[in-house]
Amino acid sequence: MITDKLPFFEFGSEWGEVPFGMDRFRNNADGLGLPKSMKTLAEVLQGSGYHTCGFITNAYLKSVLSMNRGYDHYTELFYETGVPNGRGDELTDLAVEYLSGVDFGEPVFLYLHFMDVHGPYMRPGEGSLFSKSSLQRQAEHMTKWREWEPMKGDISGRRAELRDYMIDACDTSIRFVDGCVAKIVGYLEARGVLSHSVIIVTADHGEEFLEHGRTTHKGALFEEIVHVPLILTYPSVPSGVRISQLVRNFDVMPTVLEIAGIDRPAALEAKSLIDVLMSPEDDPDRTAYAGFPWLRMVRDSRHKLLVRKNGAELLFDLSADPGEKENLLGPDAIGVEAVQVAGQTSRQAMGGFVEMLRAQGGGGKSGATESLDEETRQQLRALGYLK
Repeated sequence: MITDKLPFFEFGSEWGEVPFGMDRFRNNADGLGLPKSMKTLAEVLQGSGYHTCGFITNAYLKSVLSMNRGYDHYTELFYETGVPNGRGDELTDLAVEYLSGVDFGEPVFLYLHFMDVHGPYMRPGEGSLFSKSSLQRQAEHMTKWREWEPMKGDISGRRAELRDYMIDACDTSIRFVDGCVAKIVGYLEARGVLSHSVIIVTADHGEEFLEHGRTTHKGALFEEIVHVPLILTYPSVPSGVRISQLVRNFDVMPTVLEIAGIDRPAALEAKSLIDVLMSPEDDPDRTAYAGFPWLRMVRDSRHKLLVRKNGAELLFDLSADPGEKENLLGPDAIGVEAVQVAGQTSRQAMGGFVEMLRAQGGGGKSGATESLDEETRQQLRALGYLK
């Protein structure tokens, strides 16, 4: 979302003592972090006269990994060593306090990264089970979380009971973040700038609640993980419009730059979403790609192909089977021509992405530190980004 570049992993890549997901940035000479060759959204906007400010609660985005590039102001909210993230309401208050000293006569870019909906879902609202004062109930929740996180299997018995509990906790955490976003929106309205502001709300992944026998987000690429909200307000676009076409969250950067009237850096496949917002019926079909060292995915508006490291393939018709229950390439599948064509088309699309990303390489030299400090390591371990 901040580079309009796709992450890429070869099958079989070893993580080692590397932040999960950062393996593509690793370079023995320069260590970990965002490569110098990648221009971030904040850098491009800053170079075009924007005042840029970021507020984050995720150790993945710390300055030590060069994720603060392009920001005039960058706040990292953490607590004592080992605590992976801060509270979104406190982050929101810090952002509002900072914005009170910002001159909105110049263009402003604000980035907020909330972690409250991330497991263990401990950020519900006022007077809830997880208010700051209810330490005993927090401890009870964490006992359930330690049981839930490694759980696998179908939705039955104790698993079903825990699933319902965790869905409620996650939903209440979402409502908590809704309140944080509402406070920012209300502040922009009070400052008189909301009517000409662009606001984008999205997520990097969803969560699994045993739909395919898994919990949290451990590396599957089913729809419960990859189909996330993308909400955009833009003065020229009527409100309440829902776009059914497939879009990608790495399309956000070229969208922002087109709205701002700024030429974007040379990119791969990311496309601005302005055309699909203005004329949804005229927007050409997009193809989405995602991958881990053990699994790759490609999907268009109807079909989705998953390829595992061992070569096993799963093909789903999402229009007829949105729950991804029937593998059209399974041993009992009927080999009709339409399925074979869809499978071949998906394989070709995946092959095109893989070759393009191999040509891209590792993205250049890294600008981050070669060795992470222990506090950052503990924060990343707490989030599951380090072994």
